Amino acid sequence: MPSRHEDEPLPFRSPRDHVCGRVNYSGLDFTCCEGVRHKGAGLSCCGSRAFNLTQASCCQGQLTLNVSQLVSDCCGCRPYDPLNQLCCDSRILTRTQPHAKCCGKELYDEDHQLCCGNVLKGRKVLAKMSSHHRCCGDHQFDQQSHCCCSETLSPEPLNASCCASTSSNVSKKPTCWFCMAVMKLHIMIVCHLCVYFVLFFFSTGELTRVLQTGKVAFGLEPYN
Repeated sequence: MPSRHEDEPLPFRSPRDHVCGRVNYSGLDFTCCEGVRHKGAGLSCCGSRAFNLTQASCCQGQLTLNVSQLVSDCCGCRPYDPLNQLCCDSRILTRTQPHAKCCGKELYDEDHQLCCGNVLKGRKVLAKMSSHHRCCGDHQFDQQSHCCCSETLSPEPLNASCCASTSSNVSKKPTCWFCMAVMKLHIMIVCHLCVYFVLFFFSTGELTRVLQTGKVAFGLEPYN
């Protein structure tokens, strides 16, 4: 009988057999995790360890017992309950309000608070002054009276839109001088055209003919 090389897997003993490492096993009785055979079929793997999804959780290769993976999410290498907890920047925090959200490593209630600032400079939680207030950089402003632009905080007419800006301060919207100039030019052209047509009608006698035609049409004069 020919000898078998030690690196060759063992031959299957039945169609239901599998190989775990160099050991044959039945998938109906065992689970193989990274070359390690574990007793029990249909288990999940966490690295080389096997576990039951209803009894444990695996996050980034770390196995946590007594927390079912079916009802948990991962926050880094730790599981947490998404119904009652939040994962904020790798920190597990208890949800204090139904609408609580993450603001950096803190929680805030979006109904009564604002999360202002940015990731690089850090975020901070501010008490919302009104339902119309929004974030502008690391402070808040009333969007009904201000817009968030490149200058300092200043009053803005009601319902005015903010000018485009790459900064995040609040400033008054500048006047569009170009738009006003175009509007004035348009009005001047229309007025000149009106004057031209009036002079044209008077100089050619067309105005008298049009008026005469109108009188005939409305029965003010008999038709000849």
